[in-house]
Amino acid sequence: MKLHTTTLLLLALLWALALPSALFAQGGRTTTRPLFQNGPEDTFSEWVAGQLDLSPNPDGSESVPLLVRFTVDKKGTVGSIGVSSGDTLRHNIRAILGASPRWTPARRGRRALDASYYLVWRSPLDTLRLLPEEDAERVMPTFNGGDLNTFHDWVMTQLSYPPDALESGMEGEVRMEFRVNRLGETGAIKVIYSPGVPLTTEAARVIISSPLWTPGTIAGIPVNVRYIIPFRFRLQDAKRFQKPNSKTSYNPNPTARDRYKPPPKQNYPH
Repeated sequence: MKLHTTTLLLLALLWALALPSALFAQGGRTTTRPLFQNGPEDTFSEWVAGQLDLSPNPDGSESVPLLVRFTVDKKGTVGSIGVSSGDTLRHNIRAILGASPRWTPARRGRRALDASYYLVWRSPLDTLRLLPEEDAERVMPTFNGGDLNTFHDWVMTQLSYPPDALESGMEGEVRMEFRVNRLGETGAIKVIYSPGVPLTTEAARVIISSPLWTPGTIAGIPVNVRYIIPFRFRLQDAKRFQKPNSKTSYNPNPTARDRYKPPPKQNYPH
């Protein structure tokens, strides 16, 4: 009897391991993953790859990795398409995904669910892969081996108290939003709050003069990441600020980077 019970338990375990990956337990209910054309999720990446030109560039230039996020909604429709990286001229990815046949949506019991994915392609030597959003590894940008706090510490060593602000008694906190792009450059600055133009200009000057960061990645592909950072200007601390640097000025045009030398060519991480 003991041997028979053990055999039954073993068979039950083998049967559980053999269940298709589209079935899994969540919150005590069985959840099914979406299906594409009655096949597993990977069938979709094969369908998309068949409509893309993933061959090497004809001019021999380096191919731009492709990273696309999208959602399969409760009705099985592909939407919320966001292209984080890729050559949009060669890869008309939005149109391709927008023309996708309808999926069978994910379900938890009788309830339909949304499901989000990334399409990932690194080079002509790679295959187009489909990753559930929760399985895509995310790595935040780093500055001199540290995080945003390290950048803030560097910023405070670079700030100068603007003479106009000193003369007028202007002080307070400046909050700026900026982007670290796929090359590790800072830019695309937006002012969230500032007591006045002189302090805004000085904060922006320092952000745009930042050394290169190590860019953030999703699934190993560099992406743009936005940050918000505060700058505190206090008149009582004005002596600790650097002397104003008249050689560096802030160009309010976010597309102008005339103070930068072209960044060195970087290899995408794998």
